[in-house]
Amino acid sequence: MLGHQTRPRGACRTRKPRDRDLQVSWANVRKNGPYHITILQNSFAEHIDVVCVQEPYTATGTKTQNHPGFDCYAPTDSWEDPNPDKFKAIRPRVLTYVRKGAGLRI
Repeated sequence: MLGHQTRPRGACRTRKPRDRDLQVSWANVRKNGPYHITILQNSFAEHIDVVCVQEPYTATGTKTQNHPGFDCYAPTDSWEDPNPDKFKAIRPRVLTYVRKGAGLRI
């Protein structure tokens, strides 16, 4: 194990301090898939750290829009139900995306 540094168990890596303010974006995409991916792409291009999407595009099978530059956080782990009325009741109303590599502690 030449050149491999070990850390004591439970020790965390040091994070580079942020040299700018936290950037947050919010949008109501009205369950529209193209709007949803557009806000994610525009936020990524503008170096936004946190994106909150109200009325996100969701589909059965716990599917939604994702972006390779963001981690997605949902208030529920699953929203799969074949019954349309039950699906409307359990699907998330807001999804939060956090930029990968932003140095934020989630």
